Amino acid sequence: MGYSLQDGVDLIKDLQSGKERAFEYLFNALYDELTYFILGFCHDVQTAEDIVQVTFIRLWEKKETISFHTSLKNYMYSACYNQFIDHFRKNRNFTSVTVDLYREILISEEDNQDQRDMIQQKLRDAIDELPDKCKQIIILHKMKGYKYREIAEMLNISVKTVENQLWKAYKILRERIIF
Repeated sequence: MGYSLQDGVDLIKDLQSGKERAFEYLFNALYDELTYFILGFCHDVQTAEDIVQVTFIRLWEKKETISFHTSLKNYMYSACYNQFIDHFRKNRNFTSVTVDLYREILISEEDNQDQRDMIQQKLRDAIDELPDKCKQIIILHKMKGYKYREIAEMLNISVKTVENQLWKAYKILRERIIF
């Protein structure tokens, strides 16, 4: 069965009944997008990835009891945002003004698919303009799913170089993509 985020009725039903294929589809469809979304708040790749991963884990753990009152995509954006807030409340490393501003943006644009499409296109364009090494590493990591160590071995560089190149790529992307 082919899933779709636009008409997520079957996806939600299969997810709630515990079909791993539905969860895998959702994860693959939204992971990078949600990570970039959270990265806009915390400006740390590892923290953003951790927050999104915890959100997906919690979704899987509570899949039978979750009631979806909005689209699955909007639900995941809200869940990630709430996980971000929880994470930084525990660590007290956030500026409430920034968080409030992003919350207003999220709420006001929650149903604006055109805005999201434009942001995704800006992201693709910005990735294309990255320096070659940054572009290569971000594509291997984010789009092809390789781990830092795997990338380091493939490119015959250190893991620290991979981390530095990803940090550099994210910094450039943040500067070029203004929400």
